[in-house]
Amino acid sequence: MSVFDENNTTNSSAPTSFDISAIPAGREGFDWPVDRWFIERILFMFSGSLITFSIFLYIVTGSGFFLLITMTLGVLQGIFALTGFSILVKALLALGIRQK
Repeated sequence: MSVFDENNTTNSSAPTSFDISAIPAGREGFDWPVDRWFIERILFMFSGSLITFSIFLYIVTGSGFFLLITMTLGVLQGIFALTGFSILVKALLALGIRQK
């Protein structure tokens, strides 16, 4: 008897499909609004795009200058994660982007 056989009775208590109703509705991550962007999403979109672009430019040109951009953004993201301070967040707030 194969484990792929439909009549396999060795483990009859195993679920046959994923039940989406088993996920609590208020669980963090499932109730995020997607119709508007909060300042953290804009920050991570900007930094992720800039890191990807700088690595692409490094591959194309071979110049180590573009790796400095990637390292600088990594340091700035670390500072933001530890302290909550970001120059880009201050600039976005000055432009009128609201916080969550």
